[in-house]
Order: sequence, then structure tokens, then C-alpha cells
Amino acid sequence: VKDGRDTYEKHEVQATVIEPKLKVEGTGAIEYVKTWGIQGRSEVWVGEQSGKTQDRGEVVPATDCVVECASVAPKGNEKYVALTFDEGPSGATKQILQVLKEKGVTATFFLSGDAAEASPATAKAIVDAGCEVGSNSYSDESLKGKDRDAVREQVSKGTEAIKSATGTSTMLLRAPYAAFDEQNWIDAMDLVSAVVSWNIDSGDWLLNGADEQVSTVLDSVTPGNIVLLTDNDECAEQTLEALPQIIDGLIADGYKIVTLSDLVKTDTSLSKKLTSLTKVTMPKNAVFPQLAEDDDTTD
Repeated sequence: VKDGRDTYEKHEVQATVIEPKLKVEGTGAIEYVKTWGIQGRSEVWVGEQSGKTQDRGEVVPATDCVVECASVAPKGNEKYVALTFDEGPSGATKQILQVLKEKGVTATFFLSGDAAEASPATAKAIVDAGCEVGSNSYSDESLKGKDRDAVREQVSKGTEAIKSATGTSTMLLRAPYAAFDEQNWIDAMDLVSAVVSWNIDSGDWLLNGADEQVSTVLDSVTPGNIVLLTDNDECAEQTLEALPQIIDGLIADGYKIVTLSDLVKTDTSLSKKLTSLTKVTMPKNAVFPQLAEDDDTTD
């Protein structure tokens, strides 16, 4: 008597979807989706006659979603810097544009959707002046802690209002207070091409005086930096006093002042990954990831 040979038994496949997780890698002022999340699958086979089960394990591994953070590193460490303005348009915007024009430089304005709705002509003047626009969300409210629908509404309404006012599409976001966490990414990654904070906070919102603002920027700047300035009525007087001095100081130190998009182009590696700041393409087979579980292990 010998053991019988193995035979292939008809079986039922019990498949389980493996959801991708969200991973955030690196540090820096610019965040973007490097790898989209794709579901995986595990299988258990159950024999139709024998009832025996075989765990086939992870037959298709999940691809985790990776959000990468980076700062701009200009090729050859050339002296490029981007001036960026939040919260506009305001009553001071046209004066800011005049200063930029007189100095022969351009900047990037992260507009609040509600402000763009209130002053569409001023918002359009920014684009007409050759400057770049991004979104500062719809209203000046932190996105952290809001539910998915509220986050998506704030982001979508902001971009729609800016497009309506300026005729320009943008999916470049600076979240209010630079507050955009992992859950926000999970909720709205198909609505933003990149989330941008800054390398240097001019501190103008502290209203400590133009001299303090100027020294904060000029004493801290390094190639590839993104500088935060505020375009609102409260900061207007100080900003208009400090801005010409900041521009003159940067130029005297050999810096070229460019828009954020042009700044990114100076970084060969980063520009290849950030192919567009005006649209985002979520692959058809991609899904929204889940938060990675905290590692609760202890020594």
C-alpha cells in the first residue's frame, strides 16, 4: 500500500482585500504624492470535497501610498528664492504688485477663495502681472480636525473661486497655518498637486516692524528657500515698507527672485517628480490609503 499521488482539488477562493497605508517620507516645505496606493489581495483556498483550507497568503501585495516632503535644492546651489504671499487678495495687493513690477520680479500668491470672490478684479490683476497663483483654501480656517467632506469642500471651493476670478486653474495648496496632516492627505490627495509651506517665515504677521521683517529674511535665506509673506490689510503698511528692502537685499546678495513653479524647475530631481502644479492625475487603479497603525511595541 502506497500513498496516493497528490491531486488538484476544485476549490473555493476566499479573497481578502489588503488596503494600502499612508507613509510620509522626508522633510521639507513641499509635499506631494510620490507613490499612489493600490490595493493588494490575500487568498484562502477551501477544497470543495475535502473542506481542507490552504492559506495562500498575500498573493498580490498592496502598494502603500507615499507622500514625500522635500525642499528645493537648485542645481549647482545657484541663488534662487521664491517670495510667496498668503491670504490675499487684499486692499494692499495692487500696491504689492506695483513694488514687484518696479523691482522687475515676480512672486506667488496663495489666494483665499472667499477673498478672491470678494475682489475678483484684484485677483485677476495678480495673474495679469505675470505672477503665479495658488490656493490658500477657501477660508482662513485650519483643515486639521475637519471631517472628510469639510476638507474637500474647503479645498474644492478655494480652487473653484480662484479659477472663476483669475481664469487660471491651480491645484497648488498652502493650507491655512500650514496645517495639513496625514488624515488631510488621505481625504483630499486627488484635489491637490502639492502642499507648500515655507522655509522662512518673515514674521510680518507679528507686526514687529519692517526692520525686523527685513532682517529675518535676509539673515536666514539660503538657495532654494520659500519665503512667507502676508497679503492682508492688517500687515499692509509693514509689508509695503519691508518688501522693497527685502527685494533689494536679496538681489544685492546675488539672488534671483522667481515664482514657486520656476523655483522648482531649478531642482532637476524635484522637477521630474513634480511634473505639474496645476493638475493632479490619480491612477484609475489607485485608492485612498488608510492611516498606518501606530507601533505600540515597547522594549
